[in-house]
Amino acid sequence: MNIAALTNHVFTPSSRYRIRQFIEPLKKHNVIVKDFQRKYSSQIVHSGRTRIRRSPYLLYKAIQQECLNLANTFLRVKRANDFDAMWLSRQLIIGYPSIEFMISKPLIYDIDDAIFLTSSLADKQVKRVTNRADLVFAQNSYIADYLSKYNDSIHIVPTVVDTNLFTPVEEVSKIFQDENDIVTIGWSGTSSSYQYFCLLEDVFIKILLKYKNTKLVFVSDRPPYELKKLYNFVEFIEWAPEIDASTIQNFDIGIMPINNDDWCKGKGAYKMLLYASCGIPVVASSVGENKIILDSASIGIGVLNTDDWYFSLEELIIDSKARSELGANGRKYVVENRNLSSWTKNISRLMIEGL
Repeated sequence: MNIAALTNHVFTPSSRYRIRQFIEPLKKHNVIVKDFQRKYSSQIVHSGRTRIRRSPYLLYKAIQQECLNLANTFLRVKRANDFDAMWLSRQLIIGYPSIEFMISKPLIYDIDDAIFLTSSLADKQVKRVTNRADLVFAQNSYIADYLSKYNDSIHIVPTVVDTNLFTPVEEVSKIFQDENDIVTIGWSGTSSSYQYFCLLEDVFIKILLKYKNTKLVFVSDRPPYELKKLYNFVEFIEWAPEIDASTIQNFDIGIMPINNDDWCKGKGAYKMLLYASCGIPVVASSVGENKIILDSASIGIGVLNTDDWYFSLEELIIDSKARSELGANGRKYVVENRNLSSWTKNISRLMIEGL
């Protein structure tokens, strides 16, 4: 079976982890995937500091990018129609219905966020594609339940981890740390998630000032300019594919704050799972998929408020043995439940039987 994947930018996590990492292992199951990546979009223009609508130059560039995006997407769909089936990541054009009607081959629709909540146009787009799809791969039960009104062939396919790449680093210092060794609190993600730190700035500053042997590392596409208080306390590392695993392996505690809202209930727990796969204990907001995993496996500490964040971080900073035990549990959980190899078999079976 030859499948054309219509994916987002090379730097987009959803396409990288939900489609591209399957391309090579799917070959062993006689499923050949050709990736047609998005080359243009107004997202590229976003500076992180200036809103596009406030800058005539950025607005012009955004409109230019969107026109190129429409033209390029037309060509991508046209070429994809020569394959046996299509595998669409999230949206053809971000935010609104466009040329979905051009899709003439069996369609696998992959959706990993509650993008139907972002606007009425996005909701219309998601419903249209879901109704058209032959298979729908939904990140979790929250998304699957919403889409089930529009399609009967919906399967929960969580974002999974290449456990051969994201592996623990066995260091004596990480197991038997003394009180003077540096404890790295780490976060890895896209800059759009900086918003989840806004109410936690004081908590992290308090921790960093009290425990001089701690440091806070952010791995992302840009520094956290919007976190005015915390900015000078953060050690920033620019994300790149070749250091994706190694940066996480250098964490001692992995963090994943999110809000308790419908958007975040649609999220997977992927950051948390990457940490866990590397044997790193997690402190994460106990919401949605995070809560489900934290309730079922002792891989870290679930938190609900600022006090929880402070005391949970403090507990793991002080207790290196607890960090080691939770990290080992996390690695075991990911290998047994969310590893790439097992889910490649599941996905290939769904494709072959469902298309």
